[in-house]
Amino acid sequence: MKPNNLEKAITKGVRRALKYYTSFSDRWLFHAPESFLQHEIARSIVKFSDHPALAELSPKRMAEAVGKKSTSKSKKRFDIVVMCKSRHSLWAVMEVNRANGKKLPKKVRRDADKLKEFWKANKHVACYLLVYSEVNSAAGRDTGTKRHTGTKRRDKLFCRFGSWAKDLKGWRMVDRCVVSPKDCKHDSKEWSWGFVQFRLGGG
Repeated sequence: MKPNNLEKAITKGVRRALKYYTSFSDRWLFHAPESFLQHEIARSIVKFSDHPALAELSPKRMAEAVGKKSTSKSKKRFDIVVMCKSRHSLWAVMEVNRANGKKLPKKVRRDADKLKEFWKANKHVACYLLVYSEVNSAAGRDTGTKRHTGTKRRDKLFCRFGSWAKDLKGWRMVDRCVVSPKDCKHDSKEWSWGFVQFRLGGG
């Protein structure tokens, strides 16, 4: 399944965030606060998909953003909220997380459950879960005992993403990407970094 324009804009946002962060830092984007990635993705969505996008909106502010009164008492926020071009309704909501290991952390599962709960009441809105991760050449929880080359680190991340996809029942993997050391001038040759997008609803 090919990514749609919104998903392509999300991917561009992540790549731009990585490039920007490493331009002033000696670390991977994995070490940046999640809020940094959230805002870069929102900026990319606005620039490349023409959809208005805002970060960290509560249900009340989500309703206000599309010119409606909120009837929700929930205080749960979404990392990114995307509106239709007309601004009359919501187009998508997203949560951004970082994780390592084959098993999804509880925080990511909670966000997935929050999105699914929202989607059940708003099936016209696409829900996205973006998770980013890293692997080094040394042994680790899911890297075995041998040191890994860049190709093996990439394969390990793809394997990890596939394992997460099996855990996320009802979600579809719509895009994934792994950045090799040559793509990041400040990175050592010991690490690889990647991300995966999952979608619930939205066609």
